[in-house]
Amino acid sequence: MATKKVTATPKETKPVVKKNPDEFAIVVIGAHQYQLKTGDSISIEKINLKKGEKFICEQVLLYTDGTVTNIGTPHLSGAKVIFEYLEDTRGEKLRVAHFRHKSRYRKVKGHRQDLSLLKVLEIISQ
Repeated sequence: MATKKVTATPKETKPVVKKNPDEFAIVVIGAHQYQLKTGDSISIEKINLKKGEKFICEQVLLYTDGTVTNIGTPHLSGAKVIFEYLEDTRGEKLRVAHFRHKSRYRKVKGHRQDLSLLKVLEIISQ
């Protein structure tokens, strides 16, 4: 019985970015502030991007690498966070009810916010 030799084909490797577990940044996107680490996914109000596009936020309020903390006045110059756009989603449904007693007045409206999912690729500080 003959044995067949199997050779492994080399896989493409992506560069590994070493993450400091204590590194994070606080950024402003729209009217909201987010505390982010590298690799986090966040949902923000809808922005018009295509899947896989990069999004750069330069409004960084605070950056820390675990030992040194930099606080902006109001923003850090040279600091930025690079995101990758993943997809559009919708938030949970909200019910808004109006009621007036003694007059048989009832109205119910619903609302679902359009959201965009972003993934943090890199936090850059200078």
